[in-house]
Amino acid sequence: MKIVAAVAGTVLGVQNPRGQKTLQSTQMGMLHATMYSGEVEVGTPPQKFNVLFDTGSGALLLPSLKCDDPACQGHRRYNASMSNTSMQIGWVDEPTTPLKAGDDRDVKSIQFAAGSASGELVRDRVCFRDLCTMGDFYTMTEESDEPFKWVEWDGVLGLGLPEVSDGKEFNIFNMFIGSRNMKKNVFSVYLGKRMTDEAEITFGDYRPERFEGKLLWTPVTTPGYWQFKVDDVTIGGKAMGYCNSTTGCQGVVDTGSSLLMMPDSILTQVHGVLKIDDNCTKMSSYPTLGFKIGGRNFELTAEDYLDKDATGCWEGMMASPDTGRGPLIILGMTFLRSYYTVFDMAEKQLGFATARQGSAPARDSPGSATVPLKMGRPS
Repeated sequence: MKIVAAVAGTVLGVQNPRGQKTLQSTQMGMLHATMYSGEVEVGTPPQKFNVLFDTGSGALLLPSLKCDDPACQGHRRYNASMSNTSMQIGWVDEPTTPLKAGDDRDVKSIQFAAGSASGELVRDRVCFRDLCTMGDFYTMTEESDEPFKWVEWDGVLGLGLPEVSDGKEFNIFNMFIGSRNMKKNVFSVYLGKRMTDEAEITFGDYRPERFEGKLLWTPVTTPGYWQFKVDDVTIGGKAMGYCNSTTGCQGVVDTGSSLLMMPDSILTQVHGVLKIDDNCTKMSSYPTLGFKIGGRNFELTAEDYLDKDATGCWEGMMASPDTGRGPLIILGMTFLRSYYTVFDMAEKQLGFATARQGSAPARDSPGSATVPLKMGRPS
């Protein structure tokens, strides 16, 4: 069975479609986006970048003007000399100390998806529309072709909790909290179901017009990733007993992963019950797949967890990788398209509610900023 995935990847999950088998189908269906990115402004005067907002990592990465790799040259590059608020940083453990001429400095090496990058430390002004703060980040002086050359976005803005960052100054959203200019110390994500639907990330607030009913709040269990307890996996509305009846399973919400990912032992059982045939000919009869969180069942239909067009059928699930945190159920874009999600960094909790599909023009209140997201999918 083919797995549909983005060309990008996060700390939590690698997403690469190359060399995967296609399920043949003659029936039309729905294709979902596998990449979402939006604009951030850096420096004074502002330099605009299109970034992947990634809750599975904890740093802002931008290509540097110093980088002459093809992967950098195909994107907008940060020019420190053109910003009057820019400050070169020498060492991670001295995040607010300017680099002195002739001094040695840290060079950060980063593994990202199937590739790698390395770069230098910089401090500068970072803005989401009218919300701004000072923060530390990495300007990449080297980038591998995979995945950076092939993606539409210029860089990555990590929105994981501070525990996955090199320090609080390197966690951009944490720096926004410290600046005390946001209405609420949250950000929230809405992803439309279709390629033509609206998608957005809101900083400093959440938008009730984007969801139905009330948010269900659940605590973060292990700070770092946005990790929480999943009571159980459900199929056709029935709890399957795949998770421990007392401790449940551990789940993570990851905006940078295009898939649902589960431990191989659970995924094998899910496949056995769903019984998806190679041609996806029984699309309307496949059962719902759900995740019970805080006593509430968050279900996905076959149209949510499968992609389909005239040329084939793809499954939006795969086995979760080893993250060093034990078995994890990773809820990526497949889940986020159906459920509006609020990330509360101050209280270390997550809020989930059924997403309300349709148009809702952004009307930012003071202390909040809604960034529209561009959607993409590898051809």
